[in-house]
Amino acid sequence: MAPNERQTRRVKDLLKTGFTFYLVALFVALCAVAAAVGRENNWELINSIESVNYESYTTFSLEYDDEAGYYCFVGDGDFRILQLTDIHIGAGAFSEKTDKKAIAAVAMIVHETKPDFIVVTGDMIYPGPQAGTLNDRRSTQMLGAVFKKLGVPWTVTLGNHDSENYSFSNREQIADIYTGFSFEAYKCLFRKYSEKNESIKGFGNDMFLVKNTSGEIVQSIVTLDSNAYLKSDPLGILHHYDVIHQNQIDWYASGIDRLNELNKLRNESFSDVKSIVFFHMPIKEYKIAWEELKANNYEHTENAVYHFGTARERVNDYYPDEPHSPLFDAMLKVGGQGAFCGHDHFNFFSVTYKGIRLTYGQSIDYLAYAGKDTGQRGGTIITISQGGLGRSIGSFAVAQHNYVAA
Repeated sequence: MAPNERQTRRVKDLLKTGFTFYLVALFVALCAVAAAVGRENNWELINSIESVNYESYTTFSLEYDDEAGYYCFVGDGDFRILQLTDIHIGAGAFSEKTDKKAIAAVAMIVHETKPDFIVVTGDMIYPGPQAGTLNDRRSTQMLGAVFKKLGVPWTVTLGNHDSENYSFSNREQIADIYTGFSFEAYKCLFRKYSEKNESIKGFGNDMFLVKNTSGEIVQSIVTLDSNAYLKSDPLGILHHYDVIHQNQIDWYASGIDRLNELNKLRNESFSDVKSIVFFHMPIKEYKIAWEELKANNYEHTENAVYHFGTARERVNDYYPDEPHSPLFDAMLKVGGQGAFCGHDHFNFFSVTYKGIRLTYGQSIDYLAYAGKDTGQRGGTIITISQGGLGRSIGSFAVAQHNYVAA
């Protein structure tokens, strides 16, 4: 090739490279502008949310039980928990519309149900390509602001998307943000560590107690971090998920035993403490129970009872090497009553397996399963009885609350 030709080609290559960099820079700049405009619009929506005026309807007061080491809701009568899951706030260049829908859905469901307590079972946010941002701090702050405006006590269990390995913050840093949402300002009860679990796996493993005015602990509401991805699949591309670890399960079981002892010390007539457990990814028994019922045309079997709902995607098993999940075995031993999860957005069924109620919460998501509206959106209401109307103390009922957009 002649010198002039080489020089001409070099100039053309430089022009192509420069043009490519220009296009990339332009795209990034446009995304930044779009993200800023979208966030501003959604912050205006958040600022317009009205409080549910919590104190006007709840009959429970909140106190800290120093002996137990947990927050307690104290009162008589039914206690209502709203489970929300997989809200998937993006706060990015491409998620303005989906964020707006998700925020509106959360606000309306809380206003319609007026719960005493809200538990969000993971994937509150979803940073990544679909959202158009890797900034998970903005979406977490946005979600906190939504609940701050609503004014109902709330907590979360972390999901796999709440701390993606490619996003700005790691799992501990996201947990620190939730811990920073003070109860005084945000009504948030999330703790990175409770006094009783500093050395166990994950963040946000905690218990919240329902106690009657006689001082009896009626119910333990347990939150467990089901963790995120295995080290062999750090981005979750192969869907190799982590699980609830044995030291978390041991903490749960020993904690229930300790609460039972505390009840007996306070009054010999007090009952054992019931427990329901909230986490993000389903345990193995969801799949076992569903397949058993499906094979029997959804009629009750010796082990399984069908209550409501359906599976519109695969019911996953994240404990393939074990015949049962260790958490389920522990719940059987300590009298656990029920488990509530999210993660699989199109599964929203409730079944009982070997006496333990297993429920998928209805998701909110508009972002991850883009363009699909199958009627799965809503919340789940868990009503804990204090023994009225012929019901046993600590028994509970589960009902779906379907969301219909205004």
